[in-house]
Amino acid sequence: MAENKKIIHQLNRLEGQIKALKKMYKDDRECLEIIQQVTAAKSALNRAANLILEEETCHFIEEGKKEKVLPIIKNIFKINN
Repeated sequence: MAENKKIIHQLNRLEGQIKALKKMYKDDRECLEIIQQVTAAKSALNRAANLILEEETCHFIEEGKKEKVLPIIKNIFKINN
């Protein structure tokens, strides 16, 4: 459950970043500022994905379903390449 709190916290943070991005765009902020925030949001999204993958992998290992871990690991490599 502690991992779940981390994921929810990260997703809430990401939601705030997206709302801020939308406001920046509506307020006609400088392109570079917006792109910097897009980059930060992408990083936050990657962190959320990693937390979710970590939780899922640990869940399968704890339940003795190790055969389900290999596809997750393969997907991680696909995502990061």
